[in-house]
Amino acid sequence: MLTKLKFAIVEDNPDYANVVGWMINGNIKIFKEVSEFKDEGFDCVFCDLRLKETYGLDTIKALREKTCKPIIVLTGMGAGFLGATDFQAFLDAGADEVYRKEIITDPTFPDMVLKIIEKHNRCSI
Repeated sequence: MLTKLKFAIVEDNPDYANVVGWMINGNIKIFKEVSEFKDEGFDCVFCDLRLKETYGLDTIKALREKTCKPIIVLTGMGAGFLGATDFQAFLDAGADEVYRKEIITDPTFPDMVLKIIEKHNRCSI
């Protein structure tokens, strides 16, 4: 049921951002940088960790200041970078989930996204 949801994708690679949009089959808007992002009633925000203006935890923190919606990090960084300590630091910075970019090819990815949206909406009282 993702087709009725709105997604923001903060990603400086437009080809990858379009693939994410295609895989989730939802209404998407792409932002190349966190500084361009404006929360327009999105249900969820996907973001890369390495952008031109921000990197790593700074990317997540800057994005979290702009939205209360779930943030799903999709990164191309290697497994060594995504150790348990790093993963927890990303969650502490405001991410709701952190995945390697390859996850979008998993047929269960849309279901995972829906569960994250249901579980992690910080806008709810």
